[in-house]
Amino acid sequence: MTSPVRDSDSRNVYLAAGSFLDESAERLVDIAGGLDGCAGIGLRLSGEHAIDSAGRAHDIRSRLNESDARVFDAEVVRVTSGFDPRTAVPLMGRASEVGASHVLAVSDLGESGVRSPLDESIDVFAALRDLAREHGVDVAVEYMAWTTPCDVDGALRVHAETGCRIVVDLLHHTRIGATTHDLDRLVRADAVAWVQICDAPAHLEAESLLHEARYGRSIPGEGGLPLRDFLAVIPSHVDISIEVQSDRLLAVEPRERARRLLDATLGLVNRTL
Repeated sequence: MTSPVRDSDSRNVYLAAGSFLDESAERLVDIAGGLDGCAGIGLRLSGEHAIDSAGRAHDIRSRLNESDARVFDAEVVRVTSGFDPRTAVPLMGRASEVGASHVLAVSDLGESGVRSPLDESIDVFAALRDLAREHGVDVAVEYMAWTTPCDVDGALRVHAETGCRIVVDLLHHTRIGATTHDLDRLVRADAVAWVQICDAPAHLEAESLLHEARYGRSIPGEGGLPLRDFLAVIPSHVDISIEVQSDRLLAVEPRERARRLLDATLGLVNRTL
């Protein structure tokens, strides 16, 4: 599936599910619908934004359509030991019902002693891809320091061998030591599904990478990540999703939180076009 048509000099910018895990799916729809410049939302259908009926899914899709917004991605298929790809089919079906174009997958597979985690993950991602296409959605794979793949080389191999495109979270990309050159490698391979943006200190200050990613992100432009350098490498047709999981921002009223995130991101994006 493709992203909405946009002008050649603009990007689609979305509110990621992770920025609003304290809100229901319907509430997030209302927030996005009232924001100029917001192309849509992501939903964590596996958890906080779970939708229990086709009727609710269709209502969400219709309400977003009224404001020319959409659900871009549905989270999250988490691959673990003994994972059966068919267990992801209900989420894929619900993703299709809300109008999502992508399902996000991550792999937590570790060493099994028989095959490498990357080899096993690639087999599962390929199976997920085939199942997803039956529902009219695509699978996108994210890399982080503690997942498989955990680096750009592994992500490129996943794309080459499965056809799944890659989600680039700029925080994770930075924390694994990847650079603008590495991002350009993904772009040149036509491997990028979308980019998740946030900010953070230039160097890790939290107790762990996991804690920072889930609780300590910052609004784009308020930290030390080289966001402008990264954005300069990303073609305008690649969508941007704002993922700022932050305990500090949870204290901000959700509509105001969304406005701040969108204004800051659009400011950065527009200066790099």
